[in-house]
Amino acid sequence: MIRFEGVTKRYAGTVAVDDVTLVAPTGKITVLVGPSGCGKTTTLRMVNRMVIPTSGTITLDGRNTASLDEADLRRGIGYVIQHAGLFPHRTVVDNVATVPRLLGWDKARARARAIEVLERVGLDDSYSRRYPSQLSGGQQQRVGVARALAADPPVLLMDEPFSAVDPIVREQLQRDLLALQQDLAKTILFVTHDIDEAITLGDQVAVLRVGGRLAQVDSPERLLADPVDDFVADFVGRDRGYRALGFRAAPALRLATEPTARLGATPAEARAAARDRWVLVLDDAGMPVGWVTPATLTGPIGRDDLHRGGTVARRDGSPRALLDAALSSPSGRGVVVNEAGHLAGTITAAEVIAALGHAPSSPPAGPSPESAGPSPQSAGPSPHIRSRVARTARPNPRVFCDIAMTWVLDHLGDIAGYAGAHALLAGIPLLVGLLIALPLGWAAQRFPRLRALLIGGSGLLYTIPSLALFILMPLLLGTKILDALNVYVAMTLYTIALLVRTVADALGAVPESTRQAATAMGYRGIGRALAVDLPLAVPVLASGLRVAAVSNVSIVSVASLIGYPQLGYYLTDGYQRSFPLEIGVGIVGCLLLALVFDGAIRAGAWALTPWARVSR
Repeated sequence: MIRFEGVTKRYAGTVAVDDVTLVAPTGKITVLVGPSGCGKTTTLRMVNRMVIPTSGTITLDGRNTASLDEADLRRGIGYVIQHAGLFPHRTVVDNVATVPRLLGWDKARARARAIEVLERVGLDDSYSRRYPSQLSGGQQQRVGVARALAADPPVLLMDEPFSAVDPIVREQLQRDLLALQQDLAKTILFVTHDIDEAITLGDQVAVLRVGGRLAQVDSPERLLADPVDDFVADFVGRDRGYRALGFRAAPALRLATEPTARLGATPAEARAAARDRWVLVLDDAGMPVGWVTPATLTGPIGRDDLHRGGTVARRDGSPRALLDAALSSPSGRGVVVNEAGHLAGTITAAEVIAALGHAPSSPPAGPSPESAGPSPQSAGPSPHIRSRVARTARPNPRVFCDIAMTWVLDHLGDIAGYAGAHALLAGIPLLVGLLIALPLGWAAQRFPRLRALLIGGSGLLYTIPSLALFILMPLLLGTKILDALNVYVAMTLYTIALLVRTVADALGAVPESTRQAATAMGYRGIGRALAVDLPLAVPVLASGLRVAAVSNVSIVSVASLIGYPQLGYYLTDGYQRSFPLEIGVGIVGCLLLALVFDGAIRAGAWALTPWARVSR
């Protein structure tokens, strides 16, 4: 049982929920319904403390929720939201196994339970290895329900779970929920803005006014039969008498025998069967599939000839279903089927209404409970090459390639050594900077008051000229001028300056529904960041990391001006010697190194995001 006692929630002087006293009975569905801004979602989210009440108490099976650990409380409550809130980076089976894993179940047991509940919501094992992006909207909502049921919680909170799907899928999901509830008897608090959904699903319906005050709490039958005031009457609709037919017992009806034709019948056979311009068509199993007008047929009856207007009612269905079948039928005769779906007969709207006049209505339910490096000198061109350059005033491309190849082969060992040093000077700061930027970016995203300080400060740091920072490092660190530590520290600072904003933006791009779902299932702050936010941020992080890697490769080259050996040496030495080939080697070396870093980061991101490359 969920009990609200005098619960109020205020936001900066605005009352969202006002003194709500309500009981959601054990094993029943209580629906919160009302116009936008009435506080129904806020009321629901106070149960699992996603929203903290300003005053009042909420008890769950006698336990005050305020006295419980928030994560433990949430792990014991199933939670389903409008857009499912599935984790895009996890397969269906791992999505459903989330809460059991948080509760300490081993992976095999959690996955076995996930497969079991998936089958209960109508998804077989073939769906378990798919990612959410490979599912339809209705299938995603089924997975969301399965995830909420995985740890077998006694309480389910459902916040407009079916509002984002089309009407046909929504109706099927509603039927499936009622079937599950008949078997499982969970205590369900359900939020919707749709009065039809509320009276279809609810054992008890609570109507809220704008401003968060309860207007009426009653069974659907009493709500429709006796609204307490004009607000409730207007909200449930002036056609509430028609809606109330859904709660009356099926009247005793005499069904008419309907002439039929089979799919594939000839126009002559259809005309022979007709008693007016319409003929009901059955499939080979004897199930009605639509109506045809024999006069318009030009060949055997096919599915393209069918007029599919009209609903089908079960013989034991409510008067509302029977009347709807008759009113929506193109022939004016409602199709009635038995439990197996086979044709039982037809009935007209007049016959349903006449039967209602003689059938006793179901007594209204009683009122609800009170709601309540190498040597630099070795790198210059040899005298042999210099003499060849001097003798060749206008070298042709073949001669130039010969010279270039000879020089590169002569200095291949030096080039490799410089490239390795350059890779270390760029790569190690990249990794260290990322490790430091991750918590800083997380703090910037998590705490808005720190965002300006962290992101603004890192942006200012990046404006310091690199050469000036390299020169300052020995003074700040007390190191020797040619100590490589100076470059490592300076490059790490530049990496942090680039990546803090990237991390904050990447984490901020995680869908709010996904974050809320993770929190509602019992993930704590850092645990959620590592298990949900960070994996989903990988594509954006990888893009920022690629920019930082190329930037590092470029900036490290500047360190050659103060004597640090790496590929930048070829740029400065080639300039001093007026030797373009040497400059070209430095440029090509830096370019190739940047491509290596870029490719490595791309490969890592590809390996970490299988969910992002699946076919939809």
